[in-house]
Amino acid sequence: MNLDEQAPREAALADPEAFVAGLQRPVLIDEVQRGGPDLFLAIKSIVDEHLSPASSS
Repeated sequence: MNLDEQAPREAALADPEAFVAGLQRPVLIDEVQRGGPDLFLAIKSIVDEHLSPASSS
């Protein structure tokens, strides 16, 4: 995934939560900063949701 490309970048900016939810995992997002601050919040939300109890200490 590369946010230098217009289509994924526009999708990430338009609806960060839906963009992240639709990604197949694991995923590497190149140029993630181009998705804006709300994209980081959406990623954090998904990561927090999927942390196993053993990994949260």
